[in-house]
Amino acid sequence: MLLEGVLFVLTGWYATRGWCVVFALPLIIDGILQWKTKWFSNNPLRFMTGMFFGIAFISVLVQMHFLFWKMAKDIVKYIIF
Repeated sequence: MLLEGVLFVLTGWYATRGWCVVFALPLIIDGILQWKTKWFSNNPLRFMTGMFFGIAFISVLVQMHFLFWKMAKDIVKYIIF
């Protein structure tokens, strides 16, 4: 999550909704495999899947921030005018 925060602050980049799904899939697949089978994940794999999921999670939060900011601006514009 720190990587995504630094990328956003320095460059303004964040993943779109489609990329958020792609970045979250490895963690979801690894979790389902551990739950349904005898698969046991190791620490390097957990680190990599967590890093990708962190990018997706922070990007979703950034997108929600911009969505709520736009909604607030529209509400204020509606109330004032």
